[in-house]
Amino acid sequence: MSSSVIRRRGVIVLAATCVALLPLRPLSPQRPDARRIAAFDRALDSLRSRLRIPGLSAAIAYDDVVIWSRGYGFADVEHQVAATAHTPYNVASLSKPIGTVLLLRLVEQGKVNLDDPMSKYSTDYHGDSIHVRHVLTHTSGGVPGEHFEYNGDVFASLFDVIVKASGRRYRELVANDIMRPLGMTDSSPGNDIADNQPAMVQLLGADADARYVEAMRNLAKPYKYDSSRRAVPSRETVFGLSPANGIVSSVLDFAKFDSALDRGRLLEPATQKMMWTPARTAAGERLPYALGWFVQDYAGLHLIWHNGYLPDRYSALYLKIPDRKLTLLLLANSDALSSPFKLAKGDLSPSAFACAFLVDVVVVEDTCRSRSEAAIRGWATRERGLTTIVRPLLGTESDSRIDLRRAPSRNQRRGNTKPDQQRRGAAEREGVERTDVEQQRDEQPASEYGSHETDHRTQPNHPRCLADDELVDVAWRRTERDPHTDIPRLLPNGDRHDSIKSDRR
Repeated sequence: MSSSVIRRRGVIVLAATCVALLPLRPLSPQRPDARRIAAFDRALDSLRSRLRIPGLSAAIAYDDVVIWSRGYGFADVEHQVAATAHTPYNVASLSKPIGTVLLLRLVEQGKVNLDDPMSKYSTDYHGDSIHVRHVLTHTSGGVPGEHFEYNGDVFASLFDVIVKASGRRYRELVANDIMRPLGMTDSSPGNDIADNQPAMVQLLGADADARYVEAMRNLAKPYKYDSSRRAVPSRETVFGLSPANGIVSSVLDFAKFDSALDRGRLLEPATQKMMWTPARTAAGERLPYALGWFVQDYAGLHLIWHNGYLPDRYSALYLKIPDRKLTLLLLANSDALSSPFKLAKGDLSPSAFACAFLVDVVVVEDTCRSRSEAAIRGWATRERGLTTIVRPLLGTESDSRIDLRRAPSRNQRRGNTKPDQQRRGAAEREGVERTDVEQQRDEQPASEYGSHETDHRTQPNHPRCLADDELVDVAWRRTERDPHTDIPRLLPNGDRHDSIKSDRR
């Protein structure tokens, strides 16, 4: 064999070797096929029926595009109005990611530093120990930064930061910086949009206000369960808008927000990465919350998510899986998307809805179904107990209509009206309308997981107002048997806010 041939073969062999050593390009996540989505569709409908959710809307996005959406059941049972992917719901704590984006845009503009003390922006805080970052990550209690405890009422105080740093009204920011540019036509910046039409038209513009009013007309009616575990109409009890609560939207509209996030239309890449980086204690312990979002590793995947929970009214789930370019959005007109699963601790795996998505669509190993089944069984058992023991003791309080704009401010509830009088006097002198700024700041929407501030102050024995992450568990922990009658009774409720942080006075 000639050397030239040998050389040629050597070249061939060498070339083949070089090709073999080239790094493989990562495969792009595959779009879920119709069979997998159909399996999830069946699972959703089954769970909705099992948990007696009157109306449910769902959407799946892949690579920033909605690939599937539909509605189940009824947005209005009495009038047989079907739930669709365009049906608006109160999204509850899904308002937090939107509020977080607005705040982080101010950080990008140099108007806010996450390590600023909250006292720089809010008169509810004294001293420098609690920073903006602590409130964003739910770590303001105890030693700031060292302990995670979900509290939507505290998160709502970021209203003060955003309004003061931007010099704009929070509702106007949501409407003109988020909803209008993203084309969120089935949404509303607050559920009280129709209450003061002249002011809203002046603030938002006639065309935008008309769209928001129409969205509120189409709002899914909320439902709760009666003593026979049947869904019966409930009533909205919280009105207004804050970074913690109050957004009204549909799954398709929220998918527009999700797509804008992924395409970099809302935040710089570095800011978005920071937003989804879990908080850590000084000792390096990873916490389950980042900046306005839960973050979690599960089955080899990085999950970014938030849920919403308005007891007896609405619930929501927003799950992003960047590794697979997938997003799931669920909205319901009862609380059963959240109430059985104790999600405020930062673990999504007990959620039967998230589990169905992970198993059927994402195709991960089924290690969550047994936990979600146990959660549903426990919830059903506890709910039966609550129905027969707790709710009859409450009379009609669960249906009382509480309007935040007519509720006493924090200072009034503490017996200190001087700060309110000073702010009102300053507003009057400057000709400033307080509908969306000072008044909304003092009377912001209540939060979730049983810590609704207005209910909490005015209905101290209502189980929705007790302080914890799960309605039914709290109600059980706060009952005991009367020593004389052996009848279960509710214990007096302590004020959670007294112990949240020592320098918030």
